[in-house]
Amino acid sequence: DTLGAEMTETLLTRLGYPKAFVRRVAWIVKNHMRFHYFVQNGEANEKKWIRKEARSGEFRDSQIMRIAWEQLSKVCAADVLGCGKPYASTDGTLAFGECMADLSLEMPIHTKDLNYDERVIKLAGKKVGEGLQYL
Repeated sequence: DTLGAEMTETLLTRLGYPKAFVRRVAWIVKNHMRFHYFVQNGEANEKKWIRKEARSGEFRDSQIMRIAWEQLSKVCAADVLGCGKPYASTDGTLAFGECMADLSLEMPIHTKDLNYDERVIKLAGKKVGEGLQYL
């Protein structure tokens, strides 16, 4: 999948697509088989995957990551239907995508995703910057 993502990035860049679009499509290509694995395996740790993606630097905030999960789930649902099996169901795929999209909103990526008010800043004083490094 990494090779497919690299090929996608090269091709779309050569065709002149915007960088943000190229990166998103490459991310979807890179992650679509992992997504299928997670749909099929209840033991897979989706929260660990969400944390990994949140730390990857790929997304500026939780809302952008949410949109990416929604797009990935739709591509994976199309992949399921495209396999040509007459009774293929996308219910589990779309439900898992919705779960990942919801979980992404619980995972702060940027300081603006944090839920705090000015009292926390006042209490922390000069330690605010140091504390943010651990989030």
